[in-house]
Amino acid sequence: MSSILEKLNKAQDILNYDINEISDNQLVKNFLVKNHILGYSKSSIKIGLFYDNELISIMTFIKTKNNYILNRFCNKLYNNINSAAILINYFKTNYDSNIITYINHDERMLYEKLGFKYVKKIPPKYNYFCAKQRHKLSYFKLN
Repeated sequence: MSSILEKLNKAQDILNYDINEISDNQLVKNFLVKNHILGYSKSSIKIGLFYDNELISIMTFIKTKNNYILNRFCNKLYNNINSAAILINYFKTNYDSNIITYINHDERMLYEKLGFKYVKKIPPKYNYFCAKQRHKLSYFKLN
């Protein structure tokens, strides 16, 4: 929903926020089911951006042997163009590890701005369509 509002320039900018790690899995699940195209996925680290005590943006990570995988990022109905940078910077400050992610290829510019390096295009592990268009995933790595 937030990406639609952003494209329509109807989203609200925020300036004052809190950033916290989230332990309430139900809050995370409800937020992702409502706001992320792929819904909920288990994660070991959940970092949220809060405005007026309301979760408005989230980034979740899974710990692997050598890396963390950024497995979900999404915003609510607010348009904070820096939310991804705020959340990734929090992670990098508090966790000294490599990060990899798999993204919809259309999101490539955002992740390159965050410092991720394109590794390769991979075939989707699942199929999903939006506006009658198949979306392909790409593999990115942040050192």
